[in-house]
Amino acid sequence: MDSLKKTAPTDGATATAASIGCRAPSSRPVRAVDPAVARADSVFAEALHQSRPLAKPGSGLAARTISTVRRGNAQHAVLRRETARRFVEDGRYLQSFVRGAHPAGTAAEVVAAHALKVGEPIVNAGRTAPNVTDVRVATDGSSRRDILFLVQGRRGLRFYVGGGQVKTGQAGYLTRTLEPLPQQDGYGATAYVDAGYVADNGSPRVGPGAFSQAQAARLRKSGVKLRGIRDLHLRGEQLVRDVRGHGVDGLRPTQRARLVQLRDDIARAHRPGAVAGRVLRGAAVGAATAAVLTLCLQVASDGEVDVDQLGNVGVRAGLLAAGGQVADATLFQVFRGQGVPAETARTAAANSVAVGFCALAVGADALAELRRYGNGGVTRTDAVAGIALKSSADVLPIMCAPLGLAAVPIVVGGQLLVRGVLSRYRAHAARLDELDATTRRSVAEELARAKVLSANAATDDDHTQSVLRDSAALEDRIHRTLGLTPTAATITL
Repeated sequence: MDSLKKTAPTDGATATAASIGCRAPSSRPVRAVDPAVARADSVFAEALHQSRPLAKPGSGLAARTISTVRRGNAQHAVLRRETARRFVEDGRYLQSFVRGAHPAGTAAEVVAAHALKVGEPIVNAGRTAPNVTDVRVATDGSSRRDILFLVQGRRGLRFYVGGGQVKTGQAGYLTRTLEPLPQQDGYGATAYVDAGYVADNGSPRVGPGAFSQAQAARLRKSGVKLRGIRDLHLRGEQLVRDVRGHGVDGLRPTQRARLVQLRDDIARAHRPGAVAGRVLRGAAVGAATAAVLTLCLQVASDGEVDVDQLGNVGVRAGLLAAGGQVADATLFQVFRGQGVPAETARTAAANSVAVGFCALAVGADALAELRRYGNGGVTRTDAVAGIALKSSADVLPIMCAPLGLAAVPIVVGGQLLVRGVLSRYRAHAARLDELDATTRRSVAEELARAKVLSANAATDDDHTQSVLRDSAALEDRIHRTLGLTPTAATITL
């Protein structure tokens, strides 16, 4: 039987070890998401919450809210009940926040609700009732109140209370729309504006980027109460971009930021210097893995260690792993040239290289088994079984690829298990064949010896009979010569 260590360089174990080296990852520090992106994601989560219905259909809260919404419309004294019911119980689509001529205004209402809910620092915040359990944006676009507070009464009864108006824009527009607010029926006297328009004492701020002296005087005279929310307009515009982006890619702001980071990391990893580093690391990992794997297989087969064999296998696996890294980088650039996203191109290139190594390993194992069969080392059935078992171990790198580094011990262990068991089985079978051949030779020798003895015995018997016949004839002649009567008895054997 051919020993396993003598055929190790040409079988699939070397290609499998090279595939491990080719997949050796480069270390990249995990960067935290920018705080501004995290805040934008929090506002986006608020928009998702605001898209839900104001109340559960058919509940007492829904009935009370329908009555509030019917009387709160600025264009109609009383809305139709069915219309108000849809506003309360049907909710709204997320994309509805960015529709219309001025989508940033509706988005600013979501920002204001979020700021009131999470307790952001608000200029001239006023007093928030402790029994407020939620802050919602009015689903009726013509509502007199943009903000609704969900209040829980002493006996657990919940109902909505109107808040104030949310306004964004230039100082002139704010002055024209906010000045008549306290005198208009049902609008209230509270307005949420950008913090840059509100002084620390709650009065309209005068200065660059804020109100003029005349505008501030008009607002103070009207009695409107201003609440300043940090970057209200800018955060509203950011929410518009985030919602529209979600409609395209289905990602939240933090997910989109991490995707951008991932693509930046991938781009850096495929620069020439980074590729060269991966080639060297992959060659080292592939060579070390192949040497360790071959050493274990040598010990498992016959206990002898061939140092030259280890060196040859290590060099072969290192070269294969380096070539795999180069092929991976080349395929990545090819896919990117076809407009494939960076993360998809990276996965496609890695999978293509992994499939190539798998095919190389399976082909090398099949060729090794066919050579053994051609040399008479194994039977046809044994060769087919060897190809099947080794192929099952060769595909482990592809099957375990999603596990990352955790797949390395599984792949190495699978190779050792399959090839070690196969080697021991063949060694045991060879010993049985040798014992059977020895037994057959012994039996044949004994049969030949018995045949010789039998032939010798037959020859001796013929000689004895001839002597007896000669003796009987001599006795007869003597009797006739002497005139005696021949004896009646005849001696035979």
